[in-house]
Amino acid sequence: MSHNFLTKIAEMNLYSYSKSIIAFAVFFNIIASDLYAQSCVTFPDTSTTPKLFTDGSSVTPAFSNVISSTQTYTYCGTTASDLHGSTTNLAEGVITFTFNSDFYGSIEIATAAHSDKESFRVRDNTNNVDLIPNLLSGCLTISGTNVERIGFSTGGGVASFSVNNTSSISFFVKASSFLFDIDICKNICANAPVIPALSTTTISTVCPANTADLTSINTSNEPTNTTLTWHTSIPANDTNKISNPTAVTANTYYAAFYYASTGCYSDANGTGTTAVTVTNAAPVIPALSTTTIGTVCPANTADLTTITASNMPTNATLTWHTNIPASNANKISNPTAATAGTYRAAFYYASTGCFSDANGTGTTAVTVTSTTPVIPALSSTTIGTVCPANTANLTTITASGMPTNATLTWHTNIPASNANKISNPTAATAGTYRAAFYYASTGCFSDANGTGTTAVTVTSTTPVIPALSSTTIGTVCPANTANLTTITASGMPTNATLTWHANVPASNANKVSNPTAAAAGTYRAAFYYASTGCYSDANGTGTTAVTVTSTTCCNVGTDAPIFK
Repeated sequence: MSHNFLTKIAEMNLYSYSKSIIAFAVFFNIIASDLYAQSCVTFPDTSTTPKLFTDGSSVTPAFSNVISSTQTYTYCGTTASDLHGSTTNLAEGVITFTFNSDFYGSIEIATAAHSDKESFRVRDNTNNVDLIPNLLSGCLTISGTNVERIGFSTGGGVASFSVNNTSSISFFVKASSFLFDIDICKNICANAPVIPALSTTTISTVCPANTADLTSINTSNEPTNTTLTWHTSIPANDTNKISNPTAVTANTYYAAFYYASTGCYSDANGTGTTAVTVTNAAPVIPALSTTTIGTVCPANTADLTTITASNMPTNATLTWHTNIPASNANKISNPTAATAGTYRAAFYYASTGCFSDANGTGTTAVTVTSTTPVIPALSSTTIGTVCPANTANLTTITASGMPTNATLTWHTNIPASNANKISNPTAATAGTYRAAFYYASTGCFSDANGTGTTAVTVTSTTPVIPALSSTTIGTVCPANTANLTTITASGMPTNATLTWHANVPASNANKVSNPTAAAAGTYRAAFYYASTGCYSDANGTGTTAVTVTSTTCCNVGTDAPIFK
């Protein structure tokens, strides 16, 4: 309602002051409940000048049979002799309103208090029908409350109506000596809403903030003098308007056109919106060339950078982490030397500072294992020493399945290392040794720990002790010596000879130079190996004792022979 309308109510001086106060009070309630973003014009005003609404549209009044500018009209009845002294029913007055644009709004009628009925009839001239269906003899009765708001759909109370710009409406008024005002209020947000046509209705968040920028979405149908606004719910209004649409989290939001001139969001109800869904971006999970890798000695570490990803996004790099979520804190500083354990591969985007996604969870696990050593499979794990050095040649032992570029080395203990490597494995004394594969390219013995070895036992060779035909022999007269060579040995090894010695261990020093003339005493028989210079074994202890006993001889010319 306009200020002019209120003034008119106050000027209804044909009635009591108290009645005017009542009219004003009731009208004030209507002002408090006005439709959102209304613009009103007040009638009757006998001026036919178009009345402008705040949105630039207008309504033009035309008057027929209007009594005077004091707006005194005939009463809607058959007689009016009791009404303010009037004795004549005047013809009904007609006020016609023509709109220059589509119109959405309401009609408010204010009258001074009156004990009788004042009546109006609202008619659609274009379609030639009454717009108020519950008429009483073609009239709308207004009584008691002094102020009514009516519309084309209800005939009373608070309502709204709409006509297009080819229509006009008329108020048919029958009255006698009473005052009224008509306000036509246009709901300037009520036109059919323009629903935003957006470039997309889905958008993903961007890390590291894990938010999306709604302002990156464009519209192809934005009306002139409007802005695209974003809201958390519908209907769109100031309360649910997003203060910072450049940083919204995953959710559903609503786009609306805001008309600053009217304070409207798309339409009066704020329902002309388009929904947009913001989702958390799905991470690109690295597809790796392998998910297992072994360590390499001697450092016993693995080079993770040898693993590649087949789906790495543009402008991303492959990074390695000790756990998840991937972050700068758990990023491996040197992925070329990773020890045994589980690591996580992630794509890093330098432009956003993100690892795969805002949560750093889009990773692939890789297991680094300590390499299993290749343990030598030897042709023998025992070997005897050879005299006279009483050593064994370990290089006569071979390994099957030896890795390429590896050599067989020998060590005094484990783990195998350069420190315990045997410098001359061709002359190993009795004991236990370890065979390992040595990799010159890495400096490793079987594995980084040097534990992948095979034990070989070197034993002192057990001597073959002569089994003699006799272990006693007597001397023969007259020389009183014995011929040891008459004693034979069974099972004598090939390429060995039976030698005789004055004591043990058998050696060249105590070898009997003439065993065919051995005096009474004890001698040692040994096997002599000319190829090695050994007597039975390296220690010369593998001998058999033979006793030479003395035989009593007769002296020629002195001792007579004894005959029996």
